[in-house]
Amino acid sequence: MRREDDVPGQLADGFVALTAAALTGILREKPAGGPCAVVKLESLRSASSEAMRCAGANPGWRTASACVAAARARIGQRFRDAEFHIGCATIGDAPRVSARLASLVDDGVAATLPAVSFAGKVQPIFSTRCAYGGCHAAPTPSLGLDLSTGHAWSHLVGVPSVGCGALLVDSDHPTESILLAKLDPSFTGEQCVDEEPMPPGATLSTAEMALIASWVLHGGQLN
Repeated sequence: MRREDDVPGQLADGFVALTAAALTGILREKPAGGPCAVVKLESLRSASSEAMRCAGANPGWRTASACVAAARARIGQRFRDAEFHIGCATIGDAPRVSARLASLVDDGVAATLPAVSFAGKVQPIFSTRCAYGGCHAAPTPSLGLDLSTGHAWSHLVGVPSVGCGALLVDSDHPTESILLAKLDPSFTGEQCVDEEPMPPGATLSTAEMALIASWVLHGGQLN
């Protein structure tokens, strides 16, 4: 019997229930009821449950990427084991399937965080902490990244980082957004070894980082 106060458990169960059809749909293993398909589907359900339980038990944006990465690693191992020991019709599909699962988990993690207005909450931070003084503002914004009002969103969402090419704000895979690592070096997601945290010498407050992170994890909406 699930305890009423077991929020992480409820979150995980609800997530798995909502995504079971999607997980089945992306698994191309045939026959659908064969031993290999059964093992792969169960590994997907188990990994998604563990990822959401991890994120729910440790609320906040810093753990999101670590939870997703661990789930993807488990999927990869179990898929390889099934392909080697059982013999599967489809070989090497773990990266494609786990990438889809990561997107679903990203959506689930975002649902645990409050939606944040870009214009009302995020842009003021960029304007005062990043664009002020001309660092990330016209006429010569650093690295071509203009974070002033009217320019920040189009310079962040879907735009590759100059340092490594990964997207500054990745709407499809929010936890892999470089902006998160740029703002907080303790973030465990995608980051380049030569990237330095911003702003230099004056990190954002916890509240400011939480607002930006929530906006990123909701897909970097223009709202």
